[in-house]
Amino acid sequence: MDVEVARSSVLHAGELAGYTETPATKPDPSTEALRSNFLKCVHTDINIFTSSFGAHRADSPTFDAASSKVNAYVAVNVDQREVRRRFSVYQDPRTPACMLALYVAFLQTRVDATATLNQPKVTRFDPGVGTQSLGFSISITVATRGSSEQFYADILIAVRDRAGISLSTITSGNTFDRSNEIEWLRRMYDRVGDRAR
Repeated sequence: MDVEVARSSVLHAGELAGYTETPATKPDPSTEALRSNFLKCVHTDINIFTSSFGAHRADSPTFDAASSKVNAYVAVNVDQREVRRRFSVYQDPRTPACMLALYVAFLQTRVDATATLNQPKVTRFDPGVGTQSLGFSISITVATRGSSEQFYADILIAVRDRAGISLSTITSGNTFDRSNEIEWLRRMYDRVGDRAR
């Protein structure tokens, strides 16, 4: 069953050494609103990411370590056309700017009201996992009351047949180890194997 492919492929509890874990929960409404705004920014029908999308999706726990957080999911779609349509959204040339706006808006809901968000930057990179993968690296400086802190977020996405695979990290102070991110994405990709054809 597709749901079993997703569950067995996603990162599991106890899998990332040195991390504490919080079980996956349903997205809160504010996060869903931010995602809707992102899809409007790239001029994409929000229905592409609803309906059957969540039916065969498995989310990892939220992994926490010091100033770092890791989330992942695997979603097995009804057919390859659906997952390719979703992947094409991230290939859109408008996506980096829209992704950056998404994370600026997200941070604004998490920081002090007096904070200012400066020098936002986004770059696209190739994780090299399978034949269809891409990533975005975001950095934002949060300044408040005479001090500042650098926040970094990476989003990595891969497609294998009918499966969409995603890993996201957010950290402060230092960038996340890119080799670990790619290894975890590849681990999920390899677990899907040929089961989502």
